[in-house]
Amino acid sequence: MKKILAVLACIVICNAYAQNNDPEVFSPQIISDTQLTFPGSAQYCLKFGNNGFRSVKSDQASGDLQLNITFNKSELSDPINFQNSISGTGAQLFNWQYNPDLKIIRGTLTSPIASGTTYTLAFDVRTTQASLASDVGFNANIVPSFTANSQGNNTFNDAASVYNRALPAVAHGVCDSFGNPNDGIHLFNLNDPELTTNVLGGLDPNTHSITYHETEMQAQQNTDPLGDSYTNTSNPQIIYSRINGPQDHEVKLVRLEVAESPVAEIVEDYRLDDTNGDGIEVFDLTQKIPEIVGSQTGITVSFYESLEEAQEGINAIASPNQYTNIVNPQTIFVRLQNETGCHTLTSFVLLVENILDNDDTILLGDLVLYPNPATHIAHIRSGDFVNPVELKVFNVLGQYLFSTTQTPQNSIVSMDVGALSNGVYFVKITYDGILVTKSFIKE
Repeated sequence: MKKILAVLACIVICNAYAQNNDPEVFSPQIISDTQLTFPGSAQYCLKFGNNGFRSVKSDQASGDLQLNITFNKSELSDPINFQNSISGTGAQLFNWQYNPDLKIIRGTLTSPIASGTTYTLAFDVRTTQASLASDVGFNANIVPSFTANSQGNNTFNDAASVYNRALPAVAHGVCDSFGNPNDGIHLFNLNDPELTTNVLGGLDPNTHSITYHETEMQAQQNTDPLGDSYTNTSNPQIIYSRINGPQDHEVKLVRLEVAESPVAEIVEDYRLDDTNGDGIEVFDLTQKIPEIVGSQTGITVSFYESLEEAQEGINAIASPNQYTNIVNPQTIFVRLQNETGCHTLTSFVLLVENILDNDDTILLGDLVLYPNPATHIAHIRSGDFVNPVELKVFNVLGQYLFSTTQTPQNSIVSMDVGALSNGVYFVKITYDGILVTKSFIKE
């Protein structure tokens, strides 16, 4: 219903302007002083026609007739499939091209405009920054200009307006944790209870249902609904929700945004000499923070004794600068959280070593296991790796799970941990008689 009213308003507004016989530059006017929110949406409306004695068409002498529109503080609602943002009786008369970087749309006339005909064009746009309606607009012009001749005037009689629809907007943000880290792409759950609550805005979920669509036209016409899982193609991205009620429907704009998550750097084991022969020492866990955070800023680091506590962000170690290990070796779990509230987990091992024992890790130079946590594949790298490396994986109870022998590629061996349940595991790495144990988290 709102879409129909918007198009009708566009036609009514455009028809309110008087025609004249002179070629002229489009003069867009804002008809609403309502503040456009960000995100927000609007419809730009144009009317054009031919009151001459011949049809208007592209002229070989003066070049193709082109309609150029430059948007200010706004862009087409669907910049990827931009044709979805263009409607009106004159839309099919042009071959459209859109430059999303410059926010310019250009239509090349492909069909003659017969004498005495009038057409409308409507462009669905979204605001690109918070601003007053008086700041939002567009410039339009015709290239080339046509002048009067003895056979009559070929003119575009023009009028322009902005129909401010200001769809209700809902923001839905998530932390980047899908695919490549911090690429702005995420697999959204459109059945997320929080999103459902925000879209319904107090409406009864027992009498109202929601579908999501990539364009407003699809939402208004109830076509091409998105599935329960949706991977965004830009960040942020606007999609449209259709709330279906017992008697009517409502369309809301939904802004999907993916916030950056902290990046967990590779953390080496923390080793201390056993001064009392009991395997217990006092560790300053905060010494690991520069290694954990790297060059990132605005990161809060907290330490935990269990993976579950780190995931929930509860029961952090109260005095990380004076922490006494409970067992030897012991895995410490680390939660990195940034200013947006997004977090990432990593871990490292506390080792209390007898100063008389051989340190096999030292014998394997720069040995690292990454990524940690691992989701599918875990890699182990050492500059000493040349010959085959044996890997044996155990759970926290010491139960053997599986083993594999790999030939290093560029000093790296890998193991598939995708079938493991989420939790903590140990891998025994044997190379040329040297045995090293590393812990890792499976997520």
